[in-house]
Amino acid sequence: MDPLIRYIKSFTGADEPGPSCRSENLAEEMGIQEKVKSLLDSLTRWNFGRVKDQLVQAISGAMSPSVLQFLVTCIFDMAIEDDAFGLFGRLCAELSSELPPIPSHEALGRDISFKRILLNKCQMEFETSTDSFKFVGAVRFVAELFKSRLVTEKICHRIIQELISCPDGRNLQALCCFLSSIGKQVDSSPKSRRILDIYFVKLEEIVQSTELTPCSRDMIIGLQCLRANNWVGKDRGAEKKQEISYGSTSTASNGSSETDSSEDLGSLLDKILKEIRTLKLDVRRDHLLRVEAEKKADMLERKYQNETRLRKKNQGMIARERAKMRLVLETFRKERDDALEITQHLLAGETDARQTPPSFFCPITQEVMKDPQVAADGFTYEAEAIRKWIDSGHDTSPITNLKLSHLALLPNHALRSVIREEWHK
Repeated sequence: MDPLIRYIKSFTGADEPGPSCRSENLAEEMGIQEKVKSLLDSLTRWNFGRVKDQLVQAISGAMSPSVLQFLVTCIFDMAIEDDAFGLFGRLCAELSSELPPIPSHEALGRDISFKRILLNKCQMEFETSTDSFKFVGAVRFVAELFKSRLVTEKICHRIIQELISCPDGRNLQALCCFLSSIGKQVDSSPKSRRILDIYFVKLEEIVQSTELTPCSRDMIIGLQCLRANNWVGKDRGAEKKQEISYGSTSTASNGSSETDSSEDLGSLLDKILKEIRTLKLDVRRDHLLRVEAEKKADMLERKYQNETRLRKKNQGMIARERAKMRLVLETFRKERDDALEITQHLLAGETDARQTPPSFFCPITQEVMKDPQVAADGFTYEAEAIRKWIDSGHDTSPITNLKLSHLALLPNHALRSVIREEWHK
């Protein structure tokens, strides 16, 4: 596609008005935009000429790049939302020939025209759009612009090549719509027909692919059948004959009444088209709301799962801490009971002064302990001896030879008090 990516805002900075008239220009421009949008909302094929003339008259009075940009944006969005590509494509062709270009502020810059802004908008949507609905609509709109001779055949071939080079679901849908619309015109030239044959050979290879979805395969097969039938649908020929026959008979009999009822029919169709546009906008809005609600539901679900995992992790840590505290309490109870038993023996005179109680001796040094410490195995050792045991690389119990659950030591205050009071007396 031609390099049209330079945006129209680059031309609106020069000769900026002063603060006194800026607000007046803004108010005038907003009024024109409101009128343009109102006229486009009322556009139908019955009042096409009148609405087109009013648009040209409204815009010609205050021609500016921003007004043209707003007009192109409204036409593009309404053509996609209302599925009225033919109507708005015809309008673009008329406006392109009747709206004069705006001279550029740059020395060697190109003039700003309605056609240039329109093609720039189509290119931006084709290259950057992430919405599948809008992307397919942009491609279909370019097809109508080609039929109106606003887009060259060279650009159409580049679009086809871009779409067929990445045959995903969105691109294949856009490609089938594009070829269905412009196929008859492109196929009329021998040179273009040979190029089109290459495209359909590539499409046949895509159809044979196992990764293609059934919906995409059906669209391609339908496109192939359409070309084989000379770009005419199955029942189009019969319908056309019926229309011609009905038109020839009704013209003779209803010539006088047709003029009287055409205005009523046109106004009725205008109301119906407006209701259809409103319904389409409501459906589009409901779809966006549903997508937003689904995103919020997914976010809440992920948050709930994270909180559940964190709560389970905290519960496991609390259970392990409780088990450690229970072990420490059991060790203290055992040492307390031993100390009480020894104290009772001493107080009752049952212990010989020359005989040392076995609990006074360190299991490692076999000497009376001066600083008894309780290890993780529940036994009491001399502090210096058990530290040397641990510092030498041992992580097992000196008595049971089982692995210690931790290497922390707790002072046995009760046993140390008994040893100091009775043994070192």
